[in-house]
Amino acid sequence: MSWFIFCSSDAACQAIRELVLSEVEYKVQEKTDEMWSRGKQVVAQMKQRHQQTVQQHLDEIASLQKSSQDLEEENLRLKQIVQELATKLAAVGGNYLNGKKDFSPDSCASTTAEEPEVTKHAEAPMPYTPRPRVDPDAMVLPEVPGFPLPTSPIPLSPAAPISLAESLGQVTPQRQPLSLVNSLTPTMEMPSPFTVNGRAGAGMIGGNGIYSFTLRKADGAELGLNVSHSTEERVLCVESIRPGGAVDSWNRQCLGGPVAEKAVRHGDRIISVNHICYDPNKMLQECKEKQLLKLTIARGNVSLPSAPTQ
Repeated sequence: MSWFIFCSSDAACQAIRELVLSEVEYKVQEKTDEMWSRGKQVVAQMKQRHQQTVQQHLDEIASLQKSSQDLEEENLRLKQIVQELATKLAAVGGNYLNGKKDFSPDSCASTTAEEPEVTKHAEAPMPYTPRPRVDPDAMVLPEVPGFPLPTSPIPLSPAAPISLAESLGQVTPQRQPLSLVNSLTPTMEMPSPFTVNGRAGAGMIGGNGIYSFTLRKADGAELGLNVSHSTEERVLCVESIRPGGAVDSWNRQCLGGPVAEKAVRHGDRIISVNHICYDPNKMLQECKEKQLLKLTIARGNVSLPSAPTQ
């Protein structure tokens, strides 16, 4: 009887054990399935967010590429505009000589070269600049000349700068010694082909015009000008002023005074030296041989007067 009870208890324990193991296995499998399902959901969400981020980056890259293409097109268009402007400026530059506008039938200027009289009221000193400043308020147009003007502008050939000292040599004329300061005073007058009784009239207007002045070179002193000329213009174009020359001393006297506009500048055109006008070679020779020089200079956009009859 006792043996039967022992066997029955073993069978019951085994059955209970199997039942517990089966329940545990079921619970573990259920939890495993639940966690696997949650893991798949998390992975799906991460994949979706990653795809959204990648798509956003792709959209930004496409936008940047489009902006870059637009900028390249704009750059190309600006280059074309700059090239067109450069072509137009090159065409316009053909009508200029040494930074001054070529003369056309519409240019208005006086037919006589005249020397401006010193104003009695105090004027502010004009600084020396390579190009004269034109005050629009003070700009007054001179009379239109009555004589016929050419119907088309005269073409200009490029002018190469030359040195008076190099072209004329270093021959020193034998003259009596004279003080350079005393010889450069504006009071000394000498007749010019473009003046009446040695005097000038309207002269400079708004920084442009035609004026004359007289200077004397001291013994051993150079005129101190680098000039160029062309056969069409028949004038001497001032390229630069060399330090230590007679013209440099003249400029230092004029600057800061009432006749500051009469200082010689780059781009000025010498149309006569003493009685010689519109003959560059003879004017250069006159500058070499003579100590007393009456220079008539045209500045700015003014028409050159006709050569006076001999």
